[in-house]
Amino acid sequence: MKENQLLEAGDAAGAPLPNPAKSPLRILVVDDDLGTRQLSLAVLAGAGYDVEGVKDGAAGWDALQAKNYDLIVTDNKMPKMTGLELIEKLRAADRAVPVLMATTHLPAQEFARKPGLKPVATLQRPFSNDDLLAAVRRVLVLDGGNYIPKETRAEQTLRASELGYRRLFEAAKDGILILDADTGRINDVNPFLTKLLGFSHSEMVGKTVGELSPFKDIVSNQAMLERLQRDGYVRYEDLPLQTKDGRNVAVEFVSNVYQAGDQKVIQCNVRDITERKKAEVVANRLAAIVDSSDDAIIGKDLHSIVTRWNGGAEKMFGYTAGEMVGTSIMRLIPADRQDEEERILEKIKRGERVEHFETLRQTKDGRLINISVTVSPIKDAIGKVIGVSKVARDISDRKAVEERIRQLNTELEQRVVERTAQLHAANKELEAFSYSVSHDLRAPLRRVMAFVEMLQQEAGPSLSEESLRHLA
Repeated sequence: MKENQLLEAGDAAGAPLPNPAKSPLRILVVDDDLGTRQLSLAVLAGAGYDVEGVKDGAAGWDALQAKNYDLIVTDNKMPKMTGLELIEKLRAADRAVPVLMATTHLPAQEFARKPGLKPVATLQRPFSNDDLLAAVRRVLVLDGGNYIPKETRAEQTLRASELGYRRLFEAAKDGILILDADTGRINDVNPFLTKLLGFSHSEMVGKTVGELSPFKDIVSNQAMLERLQRDGYVRYEDLPLQTKDGRNVAVEFVSNVYQAGDQKVIQCNVRDITERKKAEVVANRLAAIVDSSDDAIIGKDLHSIVTRWNGGAEKMFGYTAGEMVGTSIMRLIPADRQDEEERILEKIKRGERVEHFETLRQTKDGRLINISVTVSPIKDAIGKVIGVSKVARDISDRKAVEERIRQLNTELEQRVVERTAQLHAANKELEAFSYSVSHDLRAPLRRVMAFVEMLQQEAGPSLSEESLRHLA
């Protein structure tokens, strides 16, 4: 035997080597040597296989809990879990997966007549790329003829369909349970649900849904099965499930019965609606705020057709939501201001926002009211403007107060002008009076001063000192 040949090829050693591209089976490569692992992945992927790689047996076992594989290519001596230990776990768990062990030395009798095992073969190192591909193909043929050349077109189509379903099953972003319709026991569970609930694949398969804590609160599991048998369909819009670690998860639970070959099975789809429920709570709060607001909050499309009309709008304009939704907003705009709506819409279509725009609008009873409007674009998930949000506040009272203040200011200014004129006239009169007084007193004062001087000169010597002081 050549150093790199298969030690357990059996009767398949001379079998043809078919093209794997017809059915891209999934292969898991388990090897702690990064270079070897990457090379094996590249070779197998280049041959048309769907491949994934992990660094040791423990990681390989975890990968097998999340997905199903058609073949495992593994090293033996690895940290955490060896290849032999991985094979033993597969046998103990009754996981029927063929294994190709690539190792320096491992006697074939290590695997001889092990109960519960799919084909197990060894490929001794070093080996070439062709050796690896040949070994993989022979193990797959030995596993039951996955590549029998005489396969009919119908059989190929069926198998491709089954593989496609399996890929969808494992990649689905909803949880999927497959139950036996007669016993209610779980035949299969997809990776999304095991991750959601925290249970492994092996912890769930073989049990009834009632034996698993997340489903114990489902309204009588037996009653659910009976209803499924009778109606073929069961739906729970909002079902609380508890995960393995005690967290609560809200799900939408839908079950259908269908025929699979010669037996009936139940497929349960479990959708995590936790985020949707949180969004609904936020939306409901926002709706309550909008509905209770005294401001008019109005939604419109880009043709000015009303799509939302809150209670504040009803109070402000007098129209009910039934009267306004589906009609044009133009009925609120006075004839001389119709162009305002077009100018605002042009800005909104460019993604701009109009803030605190003051204008007049007409109510149902024909009154004109002063409003302050803030208009914002409504955008979809990709940022495209698809509508208009308008918040209007009645500022008529404020405008009335502003007008009264303006009138008072005008009156005050007029009074200031009048009082200024009056003061100016009084100042003129005072100036005239002052001049008159000054003129009339000047002559008598001069005479008084002359007589005082004469008295000082003529009678001064005879006067006492006190009298002279007073005279001075």
